[in-house]
Amino acid sequence: MTNSELNWNDIPLDVLEIIFTNLSQGDRFRASLVSKNWCYVFNNSTDLWKNFRFSFLDEDKLENQLKGLEVVGRLIRNLHIDVQPKVAACRESAVNVINYFAQQGKRQIRVLRIRFLGNNPLLYSGNEFNRALLNYFSLPKNVEKMQSHLREVDLSKLNINIDGELLTALSKNHSNTLQKLYIHNCVLVETITPDHMKIVASRCHQLTHLGLHGYSIDDDVVSALISPADRKKLERLIIFCRRDQKYVDRISSTAWASLVAHSPNLRVCLGFDNTCPLDAVAKVMRPEIPVSELFLETYTDLIKEIRLAIKHYKNTLTKISICCPPQHDDALDVELVNLATNCTLLSSLHVFCVVSRCAIEEILRLKPILVERKSYTLEYSTKPGPWEPGNDYTLTL
Repeated sequence: MTNSELNWNDIPLDVLEIIFTNLSQGDRFRASLVSKNWCYVFNNSTDLWKNFRFSFLDEDKLENQLKGLEVVGRLIRNLHIDVQPKVAACRESAVNVINYFAQQGKRQIRVLRIRFLGNNPLLYSGNEFNRALLNYFSLPKNVEKMQSHLREVDLSKLNINIDGELLTALSKNHSNTLQKLYIHNCVLVETITPDHMKIVASRCHQLTHLGLHGYSIDDDVVSALISPADRKKLERLIIFCRRDQKYVDRISSTAWASLVAHSPNLRVCLGFDNTCPLDAVAKVMRPEIPVSELFLETYTDLIKEIRLAIKHYKNTLTKISICCPPQHDDALDVELVNLATNCTLLSSLHVFCVVSRCAIEEILRLKPILVERKSYTLEYSTKPGPWEPGNDYTLTL
């Protein structure tokens, strides 16, 4: 067929959708100029725009990111926003996108994820993000009742002091649909109290996945998560323990037992960073908890904590990450081998300090799945530059 015989409008619409799906967002816009049919697919394909990511990382490229929002915004269902927080213009663009969707009469977003990629400016509080999110989670003006579609909210990488009022609005207006909520971000001071989370838990009966700080959960929150009895079972619980863990009481054994009885398939991820007091770690690691993932990233001596993990979680642990200072004896090597020997489900192991060659060989012999999946980080000598973790290493916290 010669070029003169080729008619771009003859390409079926379903084929055009496949073509557009494999193009970048900028290339999709340029391709829409080819013909009338191509423009139609660009403007009306729900599948094409269902998943949309804004990347506000470069001040010079912000305008291109916002092009087409008025055209395709109504088609977006899963909204991802990446932000460079140090650049004011990037933050402003992200806030404008949230406000754009807040102004729509119909709220069609099902998944909302916002990430800060970079460090915050000094003394930055993130008030404009709190205001924008409060607007989005609240009812539109002159609307008494709204049909919500929001199923997942992930603010775990939005490193601001999240306002409790925001969670109140979220749980009030989206309680019938909200299934996943992650708010375990990295902030200097946790502001979400157990009282805030008790309101969320008591309203959102469809909730199956929850990520929060250890400071934000207590026995009352756990009680709310199992009432009424016919609410959805909790499937995944992430508890991120930081500096404020020293100010709160740990969840009681009775509360954990009640939660596990209500949600027998519950998987728990426990995380501890370098700000968490070391004496709080052992207190949180209760034997009643069905821990599947454990992040011991305190950069302290963790021999006792590893032994505790083996003792309590040998039948449930699938993934562990360990960050500790260089060891001056073979105690860490011994406990890592014990970990591989006793934890029957372990399929991911990441150790960010030097381990002996013999220990590494023994661990990989005991757990060939680590090699098959390349799901391990083990080094026997220091190397220049940052550590290169295994393929599956994603910091859940």
